Amino acid sequence: MDRNLKLFLAAIITLSVISQFSNFKNDMVSLINVITNLAAFLGLLYASIYARKVYPHLYLTLILLSAGQFFSFLGDLT
Repeated sequence: MDRNLKLFLAAIITLSVISQFSNFKNDMVSLINVITNLAAFLGLLYASIYARKVYPHLYLTLILLSAGQFFSFLGDLT
């Protein structure tokens, strides 16, 4: 597993555990949602860029999925 992925997963798990015992539980859960939505958007964007070269028939689908995930990220951010 990639080192950055391990760090990301460790940070999300740590935030999840801390949020269970915190007075700011709702704020922590909202922060976790924003971070995971951003990660999902970046993953889909990377997949769509890769698919443009290797799987051109999937490019439009992945672009639309990444756009939807981006707007979900913006909704959670606001």
